[in-house]
Amino acid sequence: MKHIYLTTVGWKRILQRCTDYFIDVFALFFIKRDKGKVALPSNPKFIFINLGHLGDTLILSYIFPLIKKRYPDAIIDVLTTSSCVPILRNNPFVRAIRIYDHIRNNRDAISIWKKMYNHYSTLEKVLKEIRAEHYDISIEGRVHYPNGNLVALRGKIKHRIGFGSGGYGGLLTTEVRLPQASPYHLVQAILQELAVIEIHERLENIKPYYSLPLEQNNHTDRSLISHPFILFHPESGAPKKLLIQEFIFDIMRFLLNNTQLHIVLCGVFPETAKIVDEFTASINIARQRVTSLVGKTSVDEFYKYTLYATAAITIDSFAAHLCAIECPTFSFYKNGSGALYFPLTGRRTVVVHNDAASKGLSLCPNIESHYMPLLESDEALQILSLFLSDCTLKRKVN
Repeated sequence: MKHIYLTTVGWKRILQRCTDYFIDVFALFFIKRDKGKVALPSNPKFIFINLGHLGDTLILSYIFPLIKKRYPDAIIDVLTTSSCVPILRNNPFVRAIRIYDHIRNNRDAISIWKKMYNHYSTLEKVLKEIRAEHYDISIEGRVHYPNGNLVALRGKIKHRIGFGSGGYGGLLTTEVRLPQASPYHLVQAILQELAVIEIHERLENIKPYYSLPLEQNNHTDRSLISHPFILFHPESGAPKKLLIQEFIFDIMRFLLNNTQLHIVLCGVFPETAKIVDEFTASINIARQRVTSLVGKTSVDEFYKYTLYATAAITIDSFAAHLCAIECPTFSFYKNGSGALYFPLTGRRTVVVHNDAASKGLSLCPNIESHYMPLLESDEALQILSLFLSDCTLKRKVN
């Protein structure tokens, strides 16, 4: 199979091609490929692999109910990074979480030497765990590098389903092609993997969800949620996706002047806390109507606030996916992968983006997208105004 790579960086594409040339020669002699559909026992042991970030892992979890529907006695384990553990630790479908902190996606504020140590130490540990479990099948949750193709081979997993778009496709027993229709969503790619094991589903039927701990003891500010409020999460782990500070101020001024909603700023970065301080210092009314939860909430606590919010405003990040599960969400997708990572939701979701390939998007009914080359604009604020008017009207009706 000819490998189709997603990276647009020239040297990365050349490196992947060169590496895969030798891998494909190796695979020709030593890798036994599955032909056609893969037959599994009635109680198969799955390991899903996702070495990405929080949003990737949350999206992958939407697939687990499909596995349990087709194989009620299946065991589902997940190989992911330590930063993604909070997304899965309460998931009722997951038996065990296995950790591999790949250096490529490690965003911890530690030295490169510490990242290298974590990379190799967690890899050796997880390989022992995987080999001891004798998994029937591995399924990849990413289409970019790094993927789990090499780990699945070294873990001696019998059936290895995944993509070659991030490299190492020759090590799989079934390499799945990416969807031909463009644009497509990550879930659509994963569904093509599931088709290999006779699970057939459509994107519009996928139900996003998030599981809170059973004890429900997370702190929630009851005085805050007693009034209509909007969540504003302006952070992303990728700097190129961030909105400029002046436009963040424009959004907050717009909310103060055009709505009666209280504004709740969320995030973890010190820079976001500084934005709140600067804004409230410059506008008197902001001191009464803006609350900062920056650095004060866990993932579980943040999700609970989304259950009470009138709406949420986010950028291309994990927060966009988490908010959109239960909360009407407006997201700015700047300099990202476009439709591939748009949030899925049962509620209204509006995305403004500058990804030309996703222009004219039609993925599923609950995603409304608007393409504009310049996101930080009055046009985007006008679309936001219509969105908030609709959210406020529906809140009054309910």
